[in-house]
Amino acid sequence: MLGTAFPIGPGLFMTAAHVLKDARDDAGPDGQIALFRKGPWEIEAGEVQKEEPFPGLDLALLWCPHFRRLPHLPIRVEALEFLTPVGVAFGRTALGAIALVLVCKSRRIPLPKDRRIWRHLWIVA
Repeated sequence: MLGTAFPIGPGLFMTAAHVLKDARDDAGPDGQIALFRKGPWEIEAGEVQKEEPFPGLDLALLWCPHFRRLPHLPIRVEALEFLTPVGVAFGRTALGAIALVLVCKSRRIPLPKDRRIWRHLWIVA
């Protein structure tokens, strides 16, 4: 079984949970899962020591100490100075509301008509 895993830290890889499940199904009698990396001159292999699937997110984390020296993804997280905490909370609430309205419309679930329910939803949000 072949799939893709991305290095996100020294020896730590991220892949899809369904890829991990397929690898487990094809692992053979010893149950070992390995990561392979095609280098400039040879193919390296490293045994996965630990795994943590998150099936609800279709995400899995793999620990493979053989590849600890690989560089991780160059992701930098910096503060967004133009957003206040209230602005972030409002944005998240608005995006969640839009997503729920789209799901309700696509499944033909009617939105509540009672103002009291809307007031309670506004307070909870």
